[in-house]
Amino acid sequence: MRHKYHFLAGLLAFSTVLVIVVATWLPFSKPSPDSLLQAQEWASSGRISGTFTPIAYPLLIAPAYRVGGIHGIIALQAALQITLVAICFFLLLQLGISTRAAAFGSLPVALHPDLLASITRSWDVALSTFLLVFLVLLFLRVQSSGSRLSVSFVGGIVFATAVFCRPNCLLIAVALVYALSSGGKQQHDETSRPFVTKNRTARAGIYAFVVFTVSGFSAYILLGTVGHGSPFFPRNGSYNLFAGNNPFAASAFLANLNGEFSINAAYRACHPELSFSAPSPDFRDPSLNNFYRRSSIDYALHHPAAEVKLFGIKLFTFFRPDIRIHHQRFAVNAVKCFLAMPVIIFLILLALPGRVPLDRVDRLLLIVYAAYIVPFLLTNSDPRFRIPLDELFLLHSVRLLVFRGKVASQTSHVDCSRICNEEVLATFSSGMLL
Repeated sequence: MRHKYHFLAGLLAFSTVLVIVVATWLPFSKPSPDSLLQAQEWASSGRISGTFTPIAYPLLIAPAYRVGGIHGIIALQAALQITLVAICFFLLLQLGISTRAAAFGSLPVALHPDLLASITRSWDVALSTFLLVFLVLLFLRVQSSGSRLSVSFVGGIVFATAVFCRPNCLLIAVALVYALSSGGKQQHDETSRPFVTKNRTARAGIYAFVVFTVSGFSAYILLGTVGHGSPFFPRNGSYNLFAGNNPFAASAFLANLNGEFSINAAYRACHPELSFSAPSPDFRDPSLNNFYRRSSIDYALHHPAAEVKLFGIKLFTFFRPDIRIHHQRFAVNAVKCFLAMPVIIFLILLALPGRVPLDRVDRLLLIVYAAYIVPFLLTNSDPRFRIPLDELFLLHSVRLLVFRGKVASQTSHVDCSRICNEEVLATFSSGMLL
C-alpha cells in the first residue's frame, strides 16, 4: 500500500510542477466567452438566467471567480488537472495495471497539451474530461466489486453532474446497466443454490440502479436550483440537431469542423422570403425549436443517402485533427495532428495479432465509447468534443500494452523452459547411450 502511494506522490508532484509552470506562463483566454459571462452573472446575482446551454462549467468556476477573479479560476482549474491525473492513476489500477505502470501510464494525461492549456482557458473541456474519466472509474468499481450502494450513490451524483455539463452523457447510462449485469465477485458458497445466488445478485443490482437513479436525479435538481434557481434541461438540443442535419451541414463540417456554421444558410433556404440583406434572427430563440426538429427530420427522411454520408462526415470531423481553414503555424498543426493519434493507437493495438482476448472490462469501455460518440453522429460534431474520449483511449491503450507484454513474457518463459527441458532430456539420453 505504501509502495502505491509513493508512485502516486511522485506523479502528483510532477503534475503540480507542470501545472504551476503552465498557470504562470500561459495567458488567460476565452474560447467560450459565454461561460465566463455566466460565471460573472452568478457571482453577482447568485443565479444564471440563461438555459439554452448547459451551465455546469460556469457554475463550477463562479465561486472561484467571486473569491479570486480570473486568478481564482486558474487556481481551480489547476487543482482540477492534478485531481484528474490522480483519477487516471486509480483507473489504471482498477484496470489491473501495476502501480509503476499506472504512474507512467498517467503521464500522457498529465502532459496532454489541451488539458494543460485548459488551466488558463474558460471552456468546459477539462471539467467534461474529469467527469467522464471519474464516471468510468466508478462504473469499473461497480463491475468489479458488485452492486455496492455507496459506489452507486457517488456514481449517480457524478453522472448527474456530467449530464449537467454535457447532456450527451445521458446515453452512457447503458454502460452502468452492463456493469451491473456483468459485475460482482464469484461466490463460492456450497450451501447456497445457484438460483438463490442469482436472485440475490439481481436484487442487489436493482437496488444499486435505484440508488444511482435517485441520487442522480436529486443531484441534477439540486444543480439546476443552485445554478439557475430552478431545475431545467438545456434547450439547445433542437438547435444542435438542425446544425448537423441540413443540406449545408456537410460543407460546414468539412470547412469549419462544426455544423453550426450551416444554420444561417439552411434557415434562409427554408425561408426564401428573406432578402439577402435582411438581418438573421436569433437562432437561439426557443420559438425556432419546432422548426429545427421538423426540418431535421424531414431532411433525414427525404435524403437518406445524404444522411448516411453525413454520419460519416460527422465521425470524420469528430476524430480528425482540429486544423481550421484559417492560417496556422506548422508547429501548431503538427501538434494537433499528434493529438488526434490516441484512437489510431488504440485501434492498432486492438487489431495487432497476439492481443489478449477482450474481457468484461474491455467491453464496458467499448460501450462507453459507443455511447459517448453516437449523440454527436445524430446531432452536431466538433473535434474538441473528442478530447475526453482521447484520455480513455490512452488509458485503455496502456492496459492493452501491459497485458500484451505479460503474455509475451509468459510465452518466452514457457519456450525457454521447453528448450531447457529438451536439452536436459538430450543430455540424459546421451549419457544412457554411453
